Amino acid sequence: MDGSHGAVRRLRLLHALALDSGARYTEAETEFRELIEVNSLADGAQGIDTLAAKHGLGTVLAVTGRLDEAETLLREVTDVRRRVLGDSHPETLMASSNLAGVFLETGRRDEALPLLRAVSSAQEMVLGADHPDAMTSRHNFATAQEDPAAAASQIQSLIATRTHLLGAEHPHTLRSRVNLAIIRHKLGEKHRAEAELREILALQRRVRGDDLREIAETWHEVLDLLRDRGDLSAALAELRAMDAAGIRPLLPSVPGAWLVRSALAQSLIDAGIPEQAEVVLRDLLSTPAGDESWMKQQRFHARNLLAEALEEQKQPEAAVQEWEELLANPEPAADPGRGLAAIRNRLAVALVSLDRPHEAVPHLRRGLTGVEHGSGDHLTLQHNLVRAMWESDDLDGAESEVRGALLRSSSETVPSRGALLLELAGILRDRGNLRDAEKALTEAVNLCRAPQGENHPDTRTAVAALAHVQALRTAPPASEATEPGRP
Repeated sequence: MDGSHGAVRRLRLLHALALDSGARYTEAETEFRELIEVNSLADGAQGIDTLAAKHGLGTVLAVTGRLDEAETLLREVTDVRRRVLGDSHPETLMASSNLAGVFLETGRRDEALPLLRAVSSAQEMVLGADHPDAMTSRHNFATAQEDPAAAASQIQSLIATRTHLLGAEHPHTLRSRVNLAIIRHKLGEKHRAEAELREILALQRRVRGDDLREIAETWHEVLDLLRDRGDLSAALAELRAMDAAGIRPLLPSVPGAWLVRSALAQSLIDAGIPEQAEVVLRDLLSTPAGDESWMKQQRFHARNLLAEALEEQKQPEAAVQEWEELLANPEPAADPGRGLAAIRNRLAVALVSLDRPHEAVPHLRRGLTGVEHGSGDHLTLQHNLVRAMWESDDLDGAESEVRGALLRSSSETVPSRGALLLELAGILRDRGNLRDAEKALTEAVNLCRAPQGENHPDTRTAVAALAHVQALRTAPPASEATEPGRP
């Protein structure tokens, strides 16, 4: 029988759905893509069978982390089914539920929650509360809520229903138990959550030992719990065991895996173990990844963390190379304003440490355009810009920058204006203008002393600088050779 015959195409669709259900995603994707081509020729791009194949492909893409293409397909299927079948048709509701799942995976809770609420209510009316589709939507709605206590209560009820209808070892029952453990972790019940996750992991390994992807999701939740608890040695041991089991090649298709491993690397950097963070990040970046925007963002973030880990290990040249390559293609950055400004700032500091301050200046100027004036980020960038210009021997530019900042800082906090006055005084001192340097430092002392007290570090720094400049003004010329370094 010809492969384009309707009955054959429907059998192929059932086969593709079975592959999907069995977590054989690569084979399922190939079959769904071929069916879309065949069905489009036979029934048109919006035919019922074509939409079914597109819906199947959309769910496979969502599960394997390719969320941009998944959203495009699921939006198309949902819109056409609403128009042709109606809002309350079971197939329309399932497409809407899967589309809401993509919204959740991409962090758009405000779009996902109302859609999930509407879908769950309609499915219970049309299909019944115990229908698998209705339970899936109810599960997704519960996990998407911001109130963890309410979510825990709803998922516990759903676990009881799924255990009764599907069995305690069914993947859907175990998935609900995993999410309940995650919520308990958020509620502070960390040891109970870990015990629950390890029990589920043991069940999954016994029942579905060949399905590494499903095991990997639960295992990464264990890893994240250990990281959050601060037990980094145990987390690293867990990571090594996971990769020894063959998990790493699956990372792009495991929801949350990149986020968990990146978070572990950040925790290792924060804990002063950057060499271990580098190992985690290089392993992560060595895994294959698709071209969708979400994955590009994850790789961008991981490379930025790698640069930080290299910098913390006193390898500024390697860190500079990573940051410069990132900034050459900044499009994947999740936060193109503040996030890129932070990268430019760290790059500039590294360049100054390498005695390349003239290269740092343009990065700092661009960074200032991406942050709010007067914010902590703005003040840091501004301070480093002045320092870079100063180190470049551009004293005219450095003085102009500081004086302009002082004119704009009349309403700013005492510490920021005091820091600017100290910088101005240092520049004036380097230029031999000790009289104006003394005036700037006198203002800084008075500014810091009134609200912060005589013993505050800022006050003591300003007083010491003022005393030094006053000594330079009254000392013989030869003594002026012993002046403090630049900030």
